[in-house]
Amino acid sequence: MEMMKPWQWLLYIFFWSLFVTVIDRHDLATWSEFLIKFISRIIQNTITIIPAFYLIDYLRPVFRHDSFLIVSIRIVLLLMSSAAVSATLVKLTMINIGWL
Repeated sequence: MEMMKPWQWLLYIFFWSLFVTVIDRHDLATWSEFLIKFISRIIQNTITIIPAFYLIDYLRPVFRHDSFLIVSIRIVLLLMSSAAVSATLVKLTMINIGWL
């Protein structure tokens, strides 16, 4: 199974971020708020997904010897920890820029 290329990941992240931002549009009053939220979601999803999946692909030979349950737990923990780090980085950057 071949890993997706970075442009495919970015295209996926762009449309996923657009979908999630549109779903969460009820608390966004203006276009500028929408664009700020959309850009922050793109950055957050990029920082979360691409490094985590490349690390999972890199660790595939190590995961091959473990059970299915252990591998699933490790992947979920890896994605959760990368999501927490990326959410923290995006929030701190938005505070520093003055968007929050």
